[in-house]
Amino acid sequence: MIDFRPSDLLYSAAWPEHRHEVREFVKSFRPMQRMGTVEDVADTAEYLAGDLAGFVSGQNLMVSGGGPA
Repeated sequence: MIDFRPSDLLYSAAWPEHRHEVREFVKSFRPMQRMGTVEDVADTAEYLAGDLAGFVSGQNLMVSGGGPA
């Protein structure tokens, strides 16, 4: 399972009128200083489907930019 947060899409949809402010606030709590993207999820899925993850099973892989759950 891919556990993905925080997403730019999530915050943009929830508070469209305050998108920039909310985005900057959330980014400030992330060690990578950015929001997650669709590409981040796609890259994770590609890894899990590929040969490099051949011995990975039953995992909940959190894609969060190093931030809290």
